[in-house]
Amino acid sequence: LENKLYVDTGEIEYGLKCGTMDRGFDKIIPVNEIPDENGEANFESDYKGAQFGRRENRMVSYLDGAWHIFAYNENSYDSVSVEITEATSTKLTLEITNHIRKELIHGEYFLIEYFDEETSQWLPAKEICEYQPAFPDIAYILKPAATTTVEIDFEWLYGTLRPGVYRLIKDVIDSNEPGDFEKYWYMEEFTIQE
Repeated sequence: LENKLYVDTGEIEYGLKCGTMDRGFDKIIPVNEIPDENGEANFESDYKGAQFGRRENRMVSYLDGAWHIFAYNENSYDSVSVEITEATSTKLTLEITNHIRKELIHGEYFLIEYFDEETSQWLPAKEICEYQPAFPDIAYILKPAATTTVEIDFEWLYGTLRPGVYRLIKDVIDSNEPGDFEKYWYMEEFTIQE
């Protein structure tokens, strides 16, 4: 998308896709170069473009016989680290550490995916709600050079998770002024034991 560099995550998305691309590639540059203009790619895609992924920061493109997942600002902001310190089948406790001397923010939003061993891919955990969940539009401060403990009770959205390997997706926002911000996504794995 415009002014965003999407990077190969190394993940593959399986399943049927339509042949209509959400974003076409205007120019293919050498594989050893990094795209620096909108519409550039440093790989050849069979469909000459990419489709939106399952999450707002992801796109998929077909190359080498598979749909490769590319992401924007995913686990790429060294100024913040996220660690899950406790995981149960209905709740997570995590520590978000802001390593810089500037306030950052995070909201209520989160997403949980599970690792499907049959297909070797990450898939969204099944929601128990019949409607698309709307997270409250609340911003929480991450104090400069400090660690914040965050409790996430997800039973209302996913019920009780079965044993398996999961990952939490949580966003952190670096805001300069209203309307001028950059959002980063963090993924942290956890296991629910039997």
